[in-house]
Amino acid sequence: MKILVTFILAVVTVQARRNELVFEDCSSNVDHPLQITSVQVTPMPIVAPGNITLSFTVESARDFNGADVKLRLARETWFGSVRIPCFRNIGSCTYTNTCTLLDRMDRGNWLHISSTIARQLKAMIPHYNTCPVRRGRTVFTDVQLQLPSIPTVLVLLSNGDYSFQFKFTERGTGEELGCYRVKFTLASGSTSGWLGRRRRR
Repeated sequence: MKILVTFILAVVTVQARRNELVFEDCSSNVDHPLQITSVQVTPMPIVAPGNITLSFTVESARDFNGADVKLRLARETWFGSVRIPCFRNIGSCTYTNTCTLLDRMDRGNWLHISSTIARQLKAMIPHYNTCPVRRGRTVFTDVQLQLPSIPTVLVLLSNGDYSFQFKFTERGTGEELGCYRVKFTLASGSTSGWLGRRRRR
């Protein structure tokens, strides 16, 4: 039940358009056991660095032995959707074992941004590293998250529209637990250098 928000290199800058989040179910199985509903994110566009307020409900119809998650991040351009590749564990990546994922993000501090995000998610998600995942329902209401500055190496990842798809599969069986697609607009307030300095755009 680990929901991540990840960002990586983009290739074309376009006019930001969305003023609200779009959240879609992309699961191939209508009876998939992992349901994520009532998703709300404000403000929109999302500004990094900055604060967002997040609300959603996660419900599992059965126990399952942990999950792997495959992410697909794409930028919407005048030429269509451009997939953003996996770069140092950020972007269109596949992550094994979500029960240890946040701890790995925290220790590895991928691109100098994942530790900040992981620590906030660990504080937000009860029993985040407990597997197997038990049947049940958890409601998150008006959770505050602080987004870090976008690193200089990712400076092109700003002021554009993105789609973000995440597909969960059960470890051991490969069964699809759920698939969801988010469409949002990202705007950049500043970037940070590798030594933690900030540069105002």
